[in-house]
Amino acid sequence: MAPASAAKNPAFDAYIAKARPFAQPILKKLRALVHKAVPGVTEELKWNSPHFAYKGMFCGMQEGARDV
Repeated sequence: MAPASAAKNPAFDAYIAKARPFAQPILKKLRALVHKAVPGVTEELKWNSPHFAYKGMFCGMQEGARDV
């Protein structure tokens, strides 16, 4: 059985798929780094953008016009 940190929220996949091409690899890398650094983190969509929770809200990521 995969660890809890391996659980991925399909809404994150959809958010990344809709992001601009330049941002997609950055968002994927950030997602992987958070899961690697914080085992047991969960993924939640808040304010229409991806957020991570671990004993409460931990961090979020968002695509901007020219940055992530």
